[in-house]
Amino acid sequence: MRSKVWSNMCRFRMIVDLIQNSTDSSTKNSIKPSNDQKLKFYGLFKQATVGKCSGKAPSRLKVIPRMKYFAWKELGNMSKDQAKKNYVELAYKVDPKLSAKL
Repeated sequence: MRSKVWSNMCRFRMIVDLIQNSTDSSTKNSIKPSNDQKLKFYGLFKQATVGKCSGKAPSRLKVIPRMKYFAWKELGNMSKDQAKKNYVELAYKVDPKLSAKL
């Protein structure tokens, strides 16, 4: 059990690094998520690293921060471990050839 948790944590960290470093679309190892997928990644990342979303939603005038807030808020009481697992699963849906990039 412990090695499975460790494996999920390592995979999560590697995929986070890959996604955060893939801003250059010419990079061979980049992942190219849609805007909706980027919001899902954001919410799952925040849930996995911080936990449940708290605080007030940003002003309606701050469209992107508000969208990010609600992407995180909709995850509710999801555990950090489940959020990491879902983040990894989403990454594999976005890029089925992800294993070769890690």
